[in-house]
Amino acid sequence: MSPSARWLFSGILETFDWRPADPDSRDAAEMWDVQNALDAGLQPEDTEWPSVRVNTEQTWHWENLVVAWNTVGTYIFNTIVVAVCAVILARTCSTAAAFFFARYRMPGSTFLWYFFLVLMLT
Repeated sequence: MSPSARWLFSGILETFDWRPADPDSRDAAEMWDVQNALDAGLQPEDTEWPSVRVNTEQTWHWENLVVAWNTVGTYIFNTIVVAVCAVILARTCSTAAAFFFARYRMPGSTFLWYFFLVLMLT
């Protein structure tokens, strides 16, 4: 494996590494966990002491995907619903128009037929 590939995928392995929370940490989330543990009467050597994920430049942050989905998930669903409804409506109208032009003759139907052909060519 090339060094660049090793650097790229090393962050995946760090994603699953956990360590005990450090009372001297400057990370806000870690400080919050430590403060809550200390308020509950826990000490760093206790088994219930909170653990935090190892966080370096290479660590992959999967929680960003959750934030992104919560931000645009509704819009994606809305887009899919509108697109599917538009396709169904267009196919229904097109099928009815095709049946009409194929089966019935009326004054001006030739003009309308060529009008629709021109619209399809543009």
